[in-house]
Amino acid sequence: MAAPNSWSLPLLLAEVLAPEGQPGATPRAHFVAPTPREAMREMVTDRPDTTESPFTVDAGHVQLELDAFAAEHDEGATELWAAATNLRLGLTPAVDLHLIVEPWRRAGGTAGFGDLTVRAKLNLWGNDEGHTAFGVIGFVRLPTASAGLGAGGVEGGIILPFALELPSDIDFSTMVELDEIRRDDGLGTDLILSASVGHDLWNDLGGFVELASSMPLDTPDESELGANGGLILQLGDDLAVDSGVRVGLTRAAPDLAWFIGGSARY
Repeated sequence: MAAPNSWSLPLLLAEVLAPEGQPGATPRAHFVAPTPREAMREMVTDRPDTTESPFTVDAGHVQLELDAFAAEHDEGATELWAAATNLRLGLTPAVDLHLIVEPWRRAGGTAGFGDLTVRAKLNLWGNDEGHTAFGVIGFVRLPTASAGLGAGGVEGGIILPFALELPSDIDFSTMVELDEIRRDDGLGTDLILSASVGHDLWNDLGGFVELASSMPLDTPDESELGANGGLILQLGDDLAVDSGVRVGLTRAAPDLAWFIGGSARY
């Protein structure tokens, strides 16, 4: 039997993940045979809240999610980011690939490039229909940062995002995340939990509120808890801008952070 050519592998995966007859799905779409414009789903982003979404980018399309500028204040010190970007590429109807870059970061008097994160997301259900959705995201963070700005080594983790459509057009989402993080004395595990509620406020303007926590499993007394909120303005089917704030509720959490950014789909 002849070996399959390189293009048959993503095609086979697309057919498995999006069988014939599934509403909204394009079974034979993949990264070199994009989903037709008329069959594309509503744009859903992984920003601006902390909670990731279980939804993927349509096959063959690119989604750019940008923190144009962000600042974090904690105990008199300020950390800054500019143009932090999550570039998402739809591989199949249920799988997309993410490349997260920090072109410029400033902390502790040092400025430069940040770490590079590579992620893959699989939607297990709910991409095209239903009141719930669930997915899995795996990621690896690579030590590409300038000295003093990054983790100093490889990190990684897994994220389990869930979304629920509530009555009155209220969107609820939550996630559980486990990260292997580098500490001064070696690797440790952080448990991250979050829950977000979003709702349309007026015409194309929406808003969200969120609680997010991070707990080092080896030192739980250093747990962080924050309250987040923001606004999202939809400028069309493929473009949105957003802004928001994050407020620390525990001593270990950063005191205050704010950001402005947006998302675009091609």
